Amino acid sequence: AFMTEATLRREWEAWSQQQGEDFSSVQLQELEGETATLEVARDGKVYATLALTAMDASSYFLEALGEASDEVEEWVTNLNSAFADKACAFGDALSAIRAKIPAKKQLEEEEAPADRAAKRKAQEEDAHWAALAEASQVLMREMRSLMALPGSDGKKALEVDMVKDSLYHWSV
Repeated sequence: AFMTEATLRREWEAWSQQQGEDFSSVQLQELEGETATLEVARDGKVYATLALTAMDASSYFLEALGEASDEVEEWVTNLNSAFADKACAFGDALSAIRAKIPAKKQLEEEEAPADRAAKRKAQEEDAHWAALAEASQVLMREMRSLMALPGSDGKKALEVDMVKDSLYHWSV
């Protein structure tokens, strides 16, 4: 075999020592023959389990294990393209895996309960004022139709005036 298990283990140990604390997002689970099984973490949680196989001394093939999401499959495909384009050492392959872990997609930030309560109160207030405006429009329409009623002798049937410019106080 061109890349022995012992060679891969030595390269893993050299790489992980170089990384210091930074390598914790990529952990070696198992070495078997020319294949290293890696667990990749994102935000402290397992993101993917991968098999990195040495095709020869400077060529690698990466495969997602288990139920992999479309995002993981796309990431693995992109890494394999990079590995196919350029010869690299085992440590370089590990560094590429770690460097290219996709960033978590930002979901809409959770609203704090106080924000939700304020938003709900504002919506209730808007609904209240909209209902008042509609009621005022209905009232004005009714008042206009009452004032349009014909009376005797060519006069209007009713004379309606607002009291102190209030929509809610009228003198008839």
